[in-house]
Amino acid sequence: MLQNNSFSGQPVFSQITGLINRKSFTQLVKGYDSDRYCKQCKSWEHFICMLYCILNNCTSLREVTHAIAAYGDKLNHLGITYTPPRSTFSDANANRDEGFFGAVYGKLYGHYKSGLSDSQTENELLNRIFIIDSTTISLFKAIMKCVGRKAHDGRSKGGIKVHTMLNAYEEVPQLIHFTDAATHDHTFLSKIKLQPHQIALYDQACVDYNQYATWTNDHVYF
Repeated sequence: MLQNNSFSGQPVFSQITGLINRKSFTQLVKGYDSDRYCKQCKSWEHFICMLYCILNNCTSLREVTHAIAAYGDKLNHLGITYTPPRSTFSDANANRDEGFFGAVYGKLYGHYKSGLSDSQTENELLNRIFIIDSTTISLFKAIMKCVGRKAHDGRSKGGIKVHTMLNAYEEVPQLIHFTDAATHDHTFLSKIKLQPHQIALYDQACVDYNQYATWTNDHVYF
């Protein structure tokens, strides 16, 4: 494998954010108007905080904001000049459209798609298979309004269902959609656009005969 010295001497976190085209990011900010009425914790700061939260497996807003604030001026290389307090970070999570972050992911996916697989030889069959599934992220009612089904004991929990489709050859999500936890899996099928001779692979939760008929007419296998 050829060595790449482009990121030599840079922190790992900086190397990761360096893969993001800031010009494209700024265009998405304008397109979604995601900085409207936002004086602090703008889209880039919000994105960096969320990325830090994921990479460091943080479990609370306090943990994220305190950890980032502890770095102080060391975060200048990330383009951050302001570390949002917990309340401001919470407001950003509540008010900024999640579709903006989905668009950021879509831009990254489209840009790096050709290099996603670690195989040197393209597998024609795997490239035609699209795996569909969902997972539920449970949240206590005190944190999020209850959206899930009631348990047998009468106690309820809130939750988010994450519907995902990935290409078997690339092994990374190509399409992600969030709903409340009670949403049936088959509703996700209508958001999937497959080409003729491609293959949808899923479990028995995705039962939708109207969608099956559409796929059959479009020569999509399932």
